[in-house]
Amino acid sequence: MALRKIFSSVKDNIVPDANVTYDLGNTTNQWKDLYLSGNTLNIGGASISVDANSGYMVFIPKPTESEANPKATVVSANGVATVETTAGVVNTAQVTAASSNTVSAGGGGGGGGSTTKTYRYTGRLGVNTGEVRKYFTSNNTMSTIDAFVATAPQGSSINIVCKKNGSNAESFSIAANTTSNTGIAANTSFVAGDYMTVDITQVGSSFAGQDLYVVFNF
Repeated sequence: MALRKIFSSVKDNIVPDANVTYDLGNTTNQWKDLYLSGNTLNIGGASISVDANSGYMVFIPKPTESEANPKATVVSANGVATVETTAGVVNTAQVTAASSNTVSAGGGGGGGGSTTKTYRYTGRLGVNTGEVRKYFTSNNTMSTIDAFVATAPQGSSINIVCKKNGSNAESFSIAANTTSNTGIAANTSFVAGDYMTVDITQVGSSFAGQDLYVVFNF
């Protein structure tokens, strides 16, 4: 009873008197829920954190001698993306950029059925090399591309490149002072194991445009 009272009114840090020695609960008597107000949970050198600015989740593997700068995984409202780290550390700007560079799958299946894959870049556009890979689990051939922006570019067009396994596959654009380009013909074929990425190679010269959304139809 005395022990229960102590832990019901903790007013100091709880620190074990030996390192890597004691457990919190066990396989038969487990704690139910864990409530933390801090941003980071450290597990054996790896970390799970919540970006303080965006609220997105960030998963970073433990840096090692062979991989001193492991890639972090960012889970945002747009999907899942990856970002480079410096000794296992990322900043809010990197998390925001990674969450904007997210390729996700749409409905439908492969192997002869119709499917779509979408790309989003949220916010004011900038030249961007896409690192997020969308893998194919079946054979598909791209047929058309539809591209949209919420705010039109000014001064020059937005130029975009879809890459297959790191090589240029389809190039298209949204002209200056317009907000869409739809029904763009495409014919790139992908087989199971291939992946696609998306680069933004040029944006408007006097205004870059904002909130890009691209649909790849197969």
